Amino acid sequence: MLAALASALAARDPATAAHCTRVTILASRLATWLGWDENRLRMLTIGAPLHDIGKVGIRDAILNGASLAWDDVWPLLVMGAVFIPTGLWAFGRAEHYAKRTGKLKRVG
Repeated sequence: MLAALASALAARDPATAAHCTRVTILASRLATWLGWDENRLRMLTIGAPLHDIGKVGIRDAILNGASLAWDDVWPLLVMGAVFIPTGLWAFGRAEHYAKRTGKLKRVG
């Protein structure tokens, strides 16, 4: 699933995909320098490319810096303020359920 999200980001905007690759490389180097263990490094290399995944759902006009009226922008800001925390909450609940029922077992 994460690979599909990263592929969607690359297809949407190759420049952002290249940026995400650079961020992943730099973050991995920094984490190695800080002495992170292999498991944390692996999780970083999975998650770092997704730090800009929110751009997938944003209109090109906004990403490219076109001048937009406030009436066009504020609904998007409200949606982000509502949907992102709601999605994180739902993911946390699902993770909690999976751990409790034994469907998710972490190593390390």
